Amino acid sequence: MSQLTVQSSQAIAIRYPGEGPRMLYPSSLTSQTIQSLTKATIAALTTANFVNIPYLAIPGLTTTQISAIPDNVIAAMTNGQISCLGTSQLQALRPAQISKLTGVQLNTLDDSQLNALKGPQIQALSSQQIASLGTTRIASLNQNFLNFLKPVQVAALQSSQVQALRPEQITMLTPLQVQAFNTSDISALNGNQIQVLGRQLSLLNNSQVSVLFGSGVAQKDTILDPRQVKFITANVVASLSSDQLNSMTADQVAAMGSSQVRALTATQLNGLEEYELTAISSVGIAALSATALTGLSASQFGLLTGDQITALTAAQIKLLTPAQIAAMQPDEIEGMGAEEMGALSFQQVKAMQAEQVQALSTSQVAWINPNAIAGIGPDNIEHLATSQIRAMSSAQIAGISTAQLSRFSPDQIGALSSTQLAGLSSNLVAVLSIDQIQAIAGNKIGGLTTAAVAILSADQIGALDSSQVSNFTKVQMKAMRLVQISALTADQTGDLSSAQIQVLSTAQVAAIRPDVIKAMRLYGQIRVMTNPQVAALTTAQVHALRPEQIAALRLDQLAALSTQAIATLDGDQIRFQPGGADVKDRGLQPAQLFALRTSQIQALSTLAISALTDTQLGAMDAARITALSAVQVSALTKGQIDGLKTYQLQAIEADDIKGIKEENLNESQIAKLSSTQVAAFTVDQISGFRPDQFANFGADQMRALSTDGVAALSAAQVTAFTPEQLNSLTKSQMQSINPRVVAQIELAKLVQIDAKQFNNLTSDQLQLLHTDGWIGETPDFGLFMEQISSLSSQSLNALQPFVATYLTDDQFSAITTTQIQNLNNAFLTAITPKKFSAWSSAQVQALGTNQIPALKEDQIAAFSLNQRNSNVFTTAQLNVLNIDQLQALNLSYISALSNSTISQINPSRIAMLNVEQIGALTPAQMPRMQSAQLNALTTQQITALNLGQVQALSTQALAGITKPQIIALSQSVDYPNSAQPSSFTLAQYDSLVPSRFTRQDMERMGQNQPI
Repeated sequence: MSQLTVQSSQAIAIRYPGEGPRMLYPSSLTSQTIQSLTKATIAALTTANFVNIPYLAIPGLTTTQISAIPDNVIAAMTNGQISCLGTSQLQALRPAQISKLTGVQLNTLDDSQLNALKGPQIQALSSQQIASLGTTRIASLNQNFLNFLKPVQVAALQSSQVQALRPEQITMLTPLQVQAFNTSDISALNGNQIQVLGRQLSLLNNSQVSVLFGSGVAQKDTILDPRQVKFITANVVASLSSDQLNSMTADQVAAMGSSQVRALTATQLNGLEEYELTAISSVGIAALSATALTGLSASQFGLLTGDQITALTAAQIKLLTPAQIAAMQPDEIEGMGAEEMGALSFQQVKAMQAEQVQALSTSQVAWINPNAIAGIGPDNIEHLATSQIRAMSSAQIAGISTAQLSRFSPDQIGALSSTQLAGLSSNLVAVLSIDQIQAIAGNKIGGLTTAAVAILSADQIGALDSSQVSNFTKVQMKAMRLVQISALTADQTGDLSSAQIQVLSTAQVAAIRPDVIKAMRLYGQIRVMTNPQVAALTTAQVHALRPEQIAALRLDQLAALSTQAIATLDGDQIRFQPGGADVKDRGLQPAQLFALRTSQIQALSTLAISALTDTQLGAMDAARITALSAVQVSALTKGQIDGLKTYQLQAIEADDIKGIKEENLNESQIAKLSSTQVAAFTVDQISGFRPDQFANFGADQMRALSTDGVAALSAAQVTAFTPEQLNSLTKSQMQSINPRVVAQIELAKLVQIDAKQFNNLTSDQLQLLHTDGWIGETPDFGLFMEQISSLSSQSLNALQPFVATYLTDDQFSAITTTQIQNLNNAFLTAITPKKFSAWSSAQVQALGTNQIPALKEDQIAAFSLNQRNSNVFTTAQLNVLNIDQLQALNLSYISALSNSTISQINPSRIAMLNVEQIGALTPAQMPRMQSAQLNALTTQQITALNLGQVQALSTQALAGITKPQIIALSQSVDYPNSAQPSSFTLAQYDSLVPSRFTRQDMERMGQNQPI
């Protein structure tokens, strides 16, 4: 391979391997010899070298040699050389080499050469190169060439070049390439070129497209056809002026796509001619923007066709102005579908004219949004057919306004179904007129909500008929307010079912008017009421019940009645009257009466009690009889009481028996009364019993009579008592009898009073017994000894005023030691000496030391004369006797005193004895005298001692003798058998106390001389 060593403009020095340099002239190169040049040699060629190469040698260059040609050399190639380049050679040119081609060179290339260029080569062409292409060359460009043109290259085309493009070339251009046309290029397009534009139009900008309309278009026949319009972008459409838009044909407008129509502004849409507006397709109409659509005036909107209206979407319909809605034709309204109707707003619906509303189908009515339904004007409401009304949903019904509902005719209200009625809110129901309320069918009224029912006014409730009320559901009934319940009349409630009755609350039941209660059916209404409901009945309601309703009550219902309600029942309601074939039972049936609770029995009024029949009373068990109060018992008539059974009479409680009028009790009934019942008789009742009625009282009954009652008994009643009855009385009863009444008891009965009862007589009673002079009458008519002995000390003391006169010795001797211990001084002083002496030693010894001072001397003297009474007085009794009482003791009684008694007599009492009583002491008694007793003897008493008495004194006793006593003893010559000191025995002398006597005294005593 040759190597370039020397280069000049004329020749090229080439060194071949193994040879020296050899000069080669470019002009001498042939297509064969040129191939011997290396790539480096080619690359080293200068412009001068290359232009001298014969153009015929050019085809001999290889593709490698071609690509080695320097970039600057390319631009120097001659036209002949350029035209000799083959396809492969051209395609071997590097983009950089291509970019050096001049316009002349490019235009030298023939069509095949130019179109043979590859994409990178084509895209390497500069804007100047593109602009240099002749129109012929432009018209010859194939699709390959055109497709590789960059937008910037296309933008370099001159208007003449653009005009040179054949229509088929136009179709080959991409949208981006066409977009590169400037407005002058677009303006240069002829009609044929414009008509082949398709999707290329989609990237044209506002300025480019604007020249396709109006004055910008060179010839009228260059106007886009409808097919091409759809390729214009939405943005471009939005930029078109009103004049440009108005230049469009109806077909062009109709061809606009949804995005294009959507791009139309309100101003553009408003500027459309009628033919253009009506030409918008359904798809286009559906694509109109909210702004554009609402920008249409009412008159423009009114121009829209039915199909266009139908094409409007729900979202668009929702945006229509009220004026636009009002501009629609009735037939256009008819074309609106479910979504569109559902999209209507309140204000839109409100804008509808009467003809439009009337044109609505039932389906369309049903499609209106519940929130918009209230828009139908009150005046238009009147034009709604009943079929349209029926088509409304419950939600729509709920959406209507009070003003609308108030314009509903009765027929329209009557057309509402129960489901629709359920849609009426409480506020709506509240405005229903009486006529409207009455138009609601009975079988539909159950559709009202509980809130709706609860809102009904008293007047509305009062307008309902029985069919409507009877069709209220259980839930509705339960929802009724108390004031509504109170408004119901008997005519309205007559057909209420048992289920409706039973669902009422207790408060609702209590609110029913009494006259309505009175009119209720027996078995379908009254009898089905629950126990809590019955319990809730007011007194006025219960009082209003008919007797046959009372008879229809279940037993458990009766038991549920409140006591206040029971108290209101009158005689007609209570009195049982059995029915017959065509007559219902009336009043309380016996079984019903038996079912009443005791508290209910107690609540029955006296009128009700007195109205009870024998059959009814006979059905009452003991518990219910017991439940009767005194007031109720007092209401029983004699006939009712006569009919009471034994267990019933005995079941009347003690506190209640006093309610019976005593005259209503017969003998057998009295005998049946329990002691508890008798104990309850009031004073008036007891005092009201006849004497012959008392004859039937048993012992327990007698004891049960109240003390106050016995105290009120008259003499006639008490004197009628048998001895057994008298003996059965308690102590308090016996003592409560008036003393003057006691005094009138027959002697034959009194003597039969047992000791215990006799002892119960009070002092006042006993003191009046003697007035009849029978106390001392013995043995058959006076008091028995056991009666005397049974008297209490108090009672016995009461007999004091007439003890001495009336009591016999035997009666007196019957007084017990216990009685004696409690006798008062007055009684003791009243005892005669004779009766006193009749007492036994035990009786006397029963006297207390406090009683002894009350004894009189003659009593003591008489007592001591009786030999059987020796030593009867106890030492304690003797020691409380006063001087007069002591000196009244008989000498024989003194002599009979026991040694033990002698030794225990108080020295003070020894000093009270008179000289005769001292002298009566026996020598056997003297040794028991104590020194203190001897020391207490007066000088007078001591001189009364005789020799035997003195010598019987014990030495211990003599130790108490005083010197004055010795002196008196020595001077006792006046007394027979008087003792002298000289009479003392030796032992007695020795016992004398030396401190009291001198030796001289002792000597003189031994000589019987005065000391």
